[in-house]
Amino acid sequence: AQVGRRSSRLSLGVDGRAHGGGGGGAAAAQSGGANGPAVNDLVARMLAATKEEVAALWRHPSVRTLVKYRKLRLDESAAFFLENVYRIAEPDYLPATEDILNVRLQTLGVKEHSFDISMSGTRVNWLLYDVGGADIKATQKIIVNVGEAIIRSYITDAGLT
Repeated sequence: AQVGRRSSRLSLGVDGRAHGGGGGGAAAAQSGGANGPAVNDLVARMLAATKEEVAALWRHPSVRTLVKYRKLRLDESAAFFLENVYRIAEPDYLPATEDILNVRLQTLGVKEHSFDISMSGTRVNWLLYDVGGADIKATQKIIVNVGEAIIRSYITDAGLT
C-alpha cells in the first residue's frame, strides 16, 4: 500500500469528515470542554476518518524498518493498538479486557492500592504497590519491605513463631 502525502493538519468539519488545514472541528469541540463528550466524539470521528491512512502507515515497510531498528520510538503497547486500528475505529467500539490491559498510564512515585478479595469464604485485604513511576532505589526498598512483610505474614499465619 502506498502512503500519499497529506496535510500535516487534519480537522473534522461539522459534516464529520476529515479536512486538511485548520478550522471545522472547533465548533464540535466547544460544548464538551477539554475532556468532555464533544471532544471524545471528535477524536472518535477523526480516528474513523483516518483509519485507512493509519493502517497503511503501520504496514509500510519503511515504518516497520524504523520501528525494528528503534529509529522510531513508540510506546511498548503502540503496536497492539495499531494492529487493531480497524476494530478500535468502529463507531460502537467498547474497550475489551485486552485493550485495557495494554493501556499504559505513566505514574509518578510509588502508589499503594488496597482492595479486598474473597478467597475460600475468607475476605483477604491485598496491597498492590505500583512502582512504575519510582526510581530504582525506591523500587528496591519497596521490594525488600514487601518481601519482609510477606515472610513475617507467612511465619505468623503458619504458627512458626
